[in-house]
This record gives sequence, structure tokens and C-alpha cells, in this order.
Amino acid sequence: MSSSSSIFSNIGNKKECKCRLPVMILTSWTKEHPAKRFVVCPNRYKTGVKKCNFWDWYDDDVENEWYRTHLYEMYRLLNPSQRRELETEISSQEEVVLLQLEMQTMRDELSKCKKKAFFWKSAVILFVIVWFVSSMN
Repeated sequence: MSSSSSIFSNIGNKKECKCRLPVMILTSWTKEHPAKRFVVCPNRYKTGVKKCNFWDWYDDDVENEWYRTHLYEMYRLLNPSQRRELETEISSQEEVVLLQLEMQTMRDELSKCKKKAFFWKSAVILFVIVWFVSSMN
């Protein structure tokens, strides 16, 4: 059994990377690994973000050289528009995952801002009450 079958047991059923984010499942189309899926940290494609460099194979190796070669050749035989369509579909899926992560980050930031706003609103109200009471004396 390859190590790829154990990666999710190491990270649990949540399928998270070391950043505790849901991993992205991508597909390799290299000659050595045609149609072989792998998982990466979603921060891999973000600039200015700390990355955990999580990466591992999702699928087991294709042991049969004939099968591996023909998978790659079939991919190459797709006409350019079919290949672009496949790559666009994969890119769109990756983009959806990245946008979902960005949306969650923004929700977290909004929650923090709301808490700060509540704190400052309470502080101002308390200051006004103290000032009003002290001015009456």
C-alpha cells in the first residue's frame, strides 16, 4: 500500500492540511503521472500568505506502463480546445475553493470587527455615563 492511502488517516476525515484548511485535490497531466490526483494546501497559490507546503499523492501509482503511456497519449490527442476546456474546468474548481477560503477569512475578519465595534461602542457609552454623572456632582 502506498503512502497516499494513509495521508487522510493522518489528517483525519476532514481532509485538512497543516494550516487546518480543506486540501485542494488537483490532477497531474505529466507523462510520468497522467491523470494522477494529488492534494495540496490551498494557500499554495496565494501570495503573501504563510504556506504549510502540504503536498501528497491522492491516488496510488499506476503500475502498468502501457496504461500510463496511453492515458498520457489520450490527453495529448485531445484537440486544443478540449484540452483548454479540461484545464479551464480544473482551474475553475480550484478558483471556487480559493474563493470559499477567502470568503471564510473575510467572515472571520468581519466577526472580529463587529466585536471591536461593540467594545468601543460600550466604552463610549460608559464614558458618557461617567462624564454625565461626574458633571452632575
